[in-house]
Amino acid sequence: MYLKGIKIKNDNEAGLLYAYDSKKNYVPATEAKPHIPYYCPYCGIRMHPTTTRSGRRIYAKNPGQVHCNPACLTIEAKGVEHTFDGVNPNKLFVSLCYATPRKKDDKGKKDAETPPSSSSTDTKLSDTCGTPVPFSSLKQIAESGIEILNPDDKQGDYKVSDYLMTYKYAKKFFTNPNFTLGGRIVYARFSFSDYKLSSLVFSLYSGTDFCVKFRVVFTSRRDFITYRGKFEEYIEDENGRTKFRKRYKKQDVLLVSDDWRRIDKIRCNDCCFFKNCNSCWGMYQVSFTNSKQLYLIPNDY
Repeated sequence: MYLKGIKIKNDNEAGLLYAYDSKKNYVPATEAKPHIPYYCPYCGIRMHPTTTRSGRRIYAKNPGQVHCNPACLTIEAKGVEHTFDGVNPNKLFVSLCYATPRKKDDKGKKDAETPPSSSSTDTKLSDTCGTPVPFSSLKQIAESGIEILNPDDKQGDYKVSDYLMTYKYAKKFFTNPNFTLGGRIVYARFSFSDYKLSSLVFSLYSGTDFCVKFRVVFTSRRDFITYRGKFEEYIEDENGRTKFRKRYKKQDVLLVSDDWRRIDKIRCNDCCFFKNCNSCWGMYQVSFTNSKQLYLIPNDY
């Protein structure tokens, strides 16, 4: 994932909330010890624990070190780090899968309940560096570089793998016969569309001998056609016949469901265009409910 147009201020620092120690342990800044080397979890540069003027514990980069990953560059540019800390996985999944209409009684409440902002204009940058903001969208997660982290890394009370399943460690979980996917965000890649079933199929690969598929079924034909157009386009072949082809060779996405349902292998074979299932560990299915459930990671082609 690459972010364009990021402007870094010369006097800015990325105040990270977490870092790795030399043993690859994921350590929150509040538990960091002085005189021990720590490393940026995204790009690996040396960092050290420090305290901002407002009393917040963060990791700051060592003198002469320069961040070089889109995730830490974004934090450095904005002074804000999104985190899973304090976010309950199930509540996050439900909030993304089911849009809640605004209550009429709440109209106008926001202005009345929001405390007036401070009129001070001399806030130092170090006071805002590393401000923790809970994740609330797939877009924020995609831009955070969270797939770089390890599955056992904890942010607050939960592990990263309790929220997100990526190609990096998927094989470890899906090959365990006792594993249940349940609710999870999945970092996958578009495979094909199925007009007959009004669905899009995505795959999560790990090497050449492992694959899990995820089917998103659209109850509205209009929604299906709209989203298919984001992944495929009409072309005309040399014989003048029209057909669909992928817009991009590789299109990664984040998908979320609060309850992924596994399809048994017989049904999976019936509805899958791939005939060789030796490396396939099954298919999971979910119904499309709203746009917050599916995020296309921008291609940098």
